[in-house]
Amino acid sequence: MEHPSVTELLAACNLGPDYSRVPVATMDHAKLRGQALHLAIRYALEGILDESSVHPQIQGGFAAFRRFERESGFKPLDGWVERELIHPAWKFRGHPDAVGHLNGGLALVDWKTNSFDERATRLQLAGYSLLYQAAGSDEPLAQCVVVELHLDGTYRVVAIEAKSQEQTFLAALVVFRALQEKGRS
Repeated sequence: MEHPSVTELLAACNLGPDYSRVPVATMDHAKLRGQALHLAIRYALEGILDESSVHPQIQGGFAAFRRFERESGFKPLDGWVERELIHPAWKFRGHPDAVGHLNGGLALVDWKTNSFDERATRLQLAGYSLLYQAAGSDEPLAQCVVVELHLDGTYRVVAIEAKSQEQTFLAALVVFRALQEKGRS
């Protein structure tokens, strides 16, 4: 049985964000822009980004990231940027955007390029938190946050209460497996 990603299983259980009213072309463009910005952030955090290569459509979001990085002092842990994790017992996978030091504690950070569905994001970060815990790190997470990066170069940090959603996430995983067995997902 394949290891579903956090976002795949939430979508299959109708627990992901609802974009049904957004035109397909708009969603496709936003998805590409978000992927490009995530990649630029990853390369920047890994110290390999040539900033002159940042596309004009994501320059504002990238400037927002740099501003967040500078103002918050966020420092990712080595090897914890877009790291693929697979839960050994529950057999699901995910790629948390980053884990690092923020505000004196260890934080799981998720970059968002626009407004977001907080309910769906709590479940997403609950899945990532479970993956982090299963990876066997010695340092527990102090917080999960979303950093909303705006195209005008501003950002907003939102603390997300993910721990309380771990059981709901695992219930969704069980439902996902049941749907798979029935051939519906």
